[in-house]
Amino acid sequence: MTFPTVPPMKYTHESGIRAARDGNSINKWDDSITGLTPAHVVSTDAAIYYDIPEGHQVMVTILAIGLDTVNDEAHAYVAGCAAIAGGGVSTQLSHHMHFVTAVGKSGRSPVNHEFYPPLCVKYSDGYRSVSLALAANDVNADILVAWHGWLERETT
Repeated sequence: MTFPTVPPMKYTHESGIRAARDGNSINKWDDSITGLTPAHVVSTDAAIYYDIPEGHQVMVTILAIGLDTVNDEAHAYVAGCAAIAGGGVSTQLSHHMHFVTAVGKSGRSPVNHEFYPPLCVKYSDGYRSVSLALAANDVNADILVAWHGWLERETT
């Protein structure tokens, strides 16, 4: 049996390391979001969104979600937005993460998902910011969300 030749992936951990050394790493998080409903809403919180400069792309490597309250649900996905500050029409770019806590929950237990290869959100594709779309089962759910990645020129 023969297998087709697969071209090597462009992404390596070297890209992320280089971006961090150059000061281009991105770490966005908010550890106490409340007031959400079951309908997904794209966050316009400066702690969550990241505006993409012209000629650049954002590489998203990790999405994390957790809850500080018992018997609750939290939902999140990475969203590419047509306007700055998490505004405009949004497009779902990742799978929908779902996190549930039981009645006997003790402590914070966030779940991390690593995107390999990373999600690539390009300015030239019409995206002007990256954010997270969030939802919860009730307005009192206390949610932790975070995403990490880096910024690079689109020609990289």
